[in-house]
Amino acid sequence: MEEFAVKIRDNAHIYIHNTLQNAAWFLKQEIENLIKENGDGIGLKIMPCLVMLAFAFEARVNFLGHKAYGESWQEKQPYLQKVKRIARKLGMQLNFPAL
Repeated sequence: MEEFAVKIRDNAHIYIHNTLQNAAWFLKQEIENLIKENGDGIGLKIMPCLVMLAFAFEARVNFLGHKAYGESWQEKQPYLQKVKRIARKLGMQLNFPAL
């Protein structure tokens, strides 16, 4: 059998917020399975799930900010400032519940 090399080129966009969200969803399903069973080690699944959700939220905010503001978007700002900036751009009013 003859061997030959193949190069594949493609312009694919990988959005990290989707990957992080998928990881959180997978961990959520694992947590639900543990609840149905005996619950051993559930905390070891909850912690990474919450971390994935936090990173997915931050990545999604940065994605929206970059789409709305382009190169002038500042990723290193605190997340709440970024959320407020996106809301202003979209003409939305934020309503935070009292804690």
